[in-house]
Order: sequence, then structure tokens, then C-alpha cells
Amino acid sequence: MLYALPGWALTTLVFATYPSERPSEELVKLEPIRGAIETALNVNGESYRVVMRIFTTYDEAIEAVSSGSVDFARLGPVSYVRARLRNHGLQLMVKESQGDSGFLKGYIFVPADSPVQRLEDLRGRRIAFGEPGSTTGAYLAQAALIDAGVFGKDLASYNFLGRHDKVVYAVGAGAYDAGAANEVTYRKYGPGKNLREIHTLLSPAHAWVARKALPVKHVSALRQVLLGLRTEDLARFRRLAAAFHQARRLYPYDSRIELENLKGKPLL
Repeated sequence: MLYALPGWALTTLVFATYPSERPSEELVKLEPIRGAIETALNVNGESYRVVMRIFTTYDEAIEAVSSGSVDFARLGPVSYVRARLRNHGLQLMVKESQGDSGFLKGYIFVPADSPVQRLEDLRGRRIAFGEPGSTTGAYLAQAALIDAGVFGKDLASYNFLGRHDKVVYAVGAGAYDAGAANEVTYRKYGPGKNLREIHTLLSPAHAWVARKALPVKHVSALRQVLLGLRTEDLARFRRLAAAFHQARRLYPYDSRIELENLKGKPLL
């Protein structure tokens, strides 16, 4: 929550997110962005401190920004829609872009030696998903299965393992016949595990959202800073943290259509 320290002209902003891999890895990945935001805010005599909180689950992060206990958050598309349903006053600032498309990828994947070639072949198989609220790790993966005519009742079993890295490890170890994860985590942990993609998922990129009551002054400052961050800027911070995998460009949100459309996606 935003607060100023007594005797100091210092504004502290609390930034929330949740992990798609181990929290320690998520910290290393996002710390360069946190640092870049804090540095860019501290111009023209302003004094800001940005504190990052990595919540254990998607639900905790959604509740935090919806209730106003944190100042701003980075949310996946489904998490954003769920947060908006809880609090329509959330202020949508910018969206991320993966390359020039504005979308990010995820995969449904299987062991390389699996006889499974198509989604339809997953009938009678065991499937691992991420968090139930994950866009690529669960929501869009389930929608793709349903579009292929494969429902929960058609599977031998399915489980939600939480983080995307857990899904990659589980399928690689043979505990499941297929899994779903975002591209970045899959590419990071998949090599050496003899995995193969059978379906590509396309998702709107992450949204950066401010709590309802965050003063306009701070929202405007954050939006300006976020829009000013470019791949080349983040690359300089990335060199300080080698595990920060993909520098992202940020764009204004002129429309909520691409996220709102996710409300109609089916679940298993």
C-alpha cells in the first residue's frame, strides 16, 4: 500500500506479482524491471521507492490488487479479468508485448517418444496443468482440448500442479503424458527432457494494473515510466541478472477487448 515515511518526501509503491516458476527465479527475472521502474520514477525531484511482493498463488495476487492492499500489479490475462470482476475500478495502465505481435505463446507438449500427435490423441491420457487460473497453463489449454472434442471425462486423469516449471519437470519425468506451460518457462526448463510440442496457444500479453484508489499523480507517473521502458533499456538491467530471460516492450491499453474476450472461454 502506498505510504510516505514521516520526515521524508518519499513515496513507497508496492508492486505485486505471482510466480510461473520458483519464486527465487521470479525475483531474479523481475528485479531488473522493478529497479528500472524505481530509477525512472526518481526524476525531477521526485522520490519513490518500489517494493515487490511475489505472492505464492494467483488468487493471492488478485485479491491483493482488487482489495487495494498493493498499489499495482502485473497480471496475466485471465487474472486481470478475474480481478476486474472483483473490482471494476482497477486502472489498466499498459500491456506487455512479446515481439511485435502483442501476444505471448504457450504450448501443450508431450514426451518426444510419445505416440500422441494431435490433441485428439490425448483421450485416455494423464495431463498436467499449471494454476487453475493460468491463461496458458490451464485456461487456453483446456479451451483447446474442448475445441478438439476432448473433455475432462475423456482423460485418464488431470491435475493442477501450480507453477509452469513443475509441469515441465513432471512431463519430462514421465509422471504425465502431456502438459501445458508458457513458452518462456517451457524453453527454459524443457531442453534435455526430450519434450515435443503438439499445439501452440496464443494469449494476450500481461497487463499492468493499478489499484482503484491510487492517486492519478502516481498512476500517470507509472504509466509514463512503463511506456518509456524499451527492450534496449531493460537489456542494460538484464545484464545485472542473467536469468531475466525476455526483455519486454510495453504498450498503452487502448482497448480491453482482447482480455474481455477471454471471459467466454470454456473450462474443463
